[in-house]
Parts: sequence; structure tokens; C-alpha cells
Amino acid sequence: MAILEHLPTALTSLNRNLGDYTLAYSDEIVANWFYPVTATFDDTGAVLAKFIVARDLSAIYRADDDIEAVLIFGSAQPMLNCETYQYPDDGEMEIVILPLVDVVSGAGLTLAPGGASKLIALLPWEFAHAIQANSSDPAIITVNEAGEIKAVAAGTATLSGTLTVDDGRKEFELEITVAKEGETAEAALEIDEEAVG
Repeated sequence: MAILEHLPTALTSLNRNLGDYTLAYSDEIVANWFYPVTATFDDTGAVLAKFIVARDLSAIYRADDDIEAVLIFGSAQPMLNCETYQYPDDGEMEIVILPLVDVVSGAGLTLAPGGASKLIALLPWEFAHAIQANSSDPAIITVNEAGEIKAVAAGTATLSGTLTVDDGRKEFELEITVAKEGETAEAALEIDEEAVG
């Protein structure tokens, strides 16, 4: 709250000359990273501005309903570096550590010959972002500037690239397998796992 109150009014719209307002934050954390904060006028209850605040206070975004989220304080890099912990319900399995932000292939890591997929950024909020990727073997897999993946021929190739969100950058790699003609994607995955094992 203190950070918000001390940011320039041009970024936050928090101006007591417009009327008294209250900043209220939710106890519910979004994607284990952001706390939503809403500024409302005391007299009318109208929303003045909405924000999301990183749990480690490394970033604050202006996140009004009618605009794309805009970074107004800090850096997106800690969000891109963050790992989250998933705790099992049954107590039998080990804790799983997952990145907060990741890039995945929408159709999975195994494609049928001639199949297609798209690179998707998994983010804790709707942020403007860019994905740049290259294929280790364009004779097997191609990827264009829009992040569209095409399965060209049977085999395995690695897509490597960079996800950019504001000032933050994250490198990623995805190993994609293209099944042989007439082979199911599931069978190709089993064969690939046996080769690795």
C-alpha cells in the first residue's frame, strides 16, 4: 500500500483531490504470486483503479478492467525466475517444483506427421509478451515468428527460445517428437522414452 501511495499519480490515478478513496487488497493470492488491490472512492464506491502486487513486492501492475496490465513499479524478472511448490494431497509423493512462468506446446510434445501446434506462454496474469524460438532441426520441426510449430518429418528436435514480458526474459527449451507415418503419437512417445531410458 505504501509503495502505491508514493508512486506518481500519473501512473496510479490515486489523487485525493478527486475525492477520498480506500485501497483494499484481497487475501486471495492469484497464481501464488499476485495480490489484487482495488482503489475505490469512499463516497460512491466507484472503482478508481485496480492493481496487482507481486507477493515479494518486486513488481506492481496497473490492471484496470479496460486496459492491458501495465508495469508501473519494479521488474517482471523475479516473476519469470520464480518457482512454485505443489504439495501432494496424499502425503505419498514428493513435493513438485514448477516454474511460475513457462512456455509449452499447445498440442503436447509429440506430434503426428504433418501436425501442428503453437507455443503458449503460461503466465499468472494476462500480460503482453513475446515468444521467439528456433528449431534445432528444421527438417523435423519448424517454428515461425508467430510461434506456430509444424511437424515436417519423423524424429526429434529441440525448440529453444526466449519469452519476454516487459523487462524480463526467460530462456526455454522444448524437445518435440514427430511420430513416423502411420504411428500414433503415443507410440512415438513410448519409443522415445525407451531410447532415453
